[in-house]
Amino acid sequence: MKQLCFIVMVLFLGCIIISGCTGGRTVGQTIDDTWILSKVKSKLSATSAVYAIDINVDVFDSEVTLRGIVENEDEAKRIEDIVLNIKGVSAVHNKLTIVPEGAEEKEEVEEEKEEKVTKPKKKTTTPSTDL
Repeated sequence: MKQLCFIVMVLFLGCIIISGCTGGRTVGQTIDDTWILSKVKSKLSATSAVYAIDINVDVFDSEVTLRGIVENEDEAKRIEDIVLNIKGVSAVHNKLTIVPEGAEEKEEVEEEKEEKVTKPKKKTTTPSTDL
């Protein structure tokens, strides 16, 4: 009986410690973010026009933050669109820095980029007036 109580106490303490490590988030939220992260990385890697190795991806509460260097605005927009179309993504924080291919020094071109947050468009239906 004492052994059973000890096991229950250890499991209880383990649960408390684990829940404290997730910052008050549920295990489900952590799993969802991990799934989104892997989906984003695989989609970016599968896209030949994107150098995924140069893109840092962070996910928290289903919101994706993109950091890294791209060559132009079109590439940044293409990456953002790819991420927005992934199921479960609630917003994209685009912090990608644009550095043209011919730039000699990245530091000369990099500027503080204003954070741009994009959320997926909700599909709405308009009621039909035809009867």
